Amino acid sequence: LAAYIGVMAIQDGVEYIIRAVDVIVHQRDFRDFIVYLIGKGDDFPRLTKLVEELHLQDFIVFTGRIPDEPALAILSTADVCLSPDPYSPLNELSTMTKIMEYMSLGKPIVSFHLEESKYSAGDAALYVNNNDPVAFADGMLTLFQIEKLCREMGEFGVRRVKQELSWQKQSERLL
Repeated sequence: LAAYIGVMAIQDGVEYIIRAVDVIVHQRDFRDFIVYLIGKGDDFPRLTKLVEELHLQDFIVFTGRIPDEPALAILSTADVCLSPDPYSPLNELSTMTKIMEYMSLGKPIVSFHLEESKYSAGDAALYVNNNDPVAFADGMLTLFQIEKLCREMGEFGVRRVKQELSWQKQSERLL
């Protein structure tokens, strides 16, 4: 199980997840997974149509915007969490909230090589070539298949949030 939570506008890169799933299913012939896409946005209609065009309805579930409790249930059971924000000058320097959420839940992350994402997630994420759906697919497959790596990445993320990124730690610096 893989999961994404966030806005679904063009700049959020959800299309990279869909294209990665297409690679995993139709080129890598791997079908033992499902991806939950939690959220909504301006690109939602186009993304749902793309899933239909690529015949990926059995592998991708759109939940739309849902309450926190069911969203947390999905994210908590996910094996891998996804941060497909593509390279752009804005994304390069932006802290993605979803990365913090994934880390606090102890989830390994697939992300593009963005400076701020690398700073925030550190070893909690597997970084792949920017804006490359094939690289994103291969990152997902790597994490689907290496349970020990996922566990180590998840543990690192929880430690990093507690020891360095939590409000309790950050407030000391800000005050």
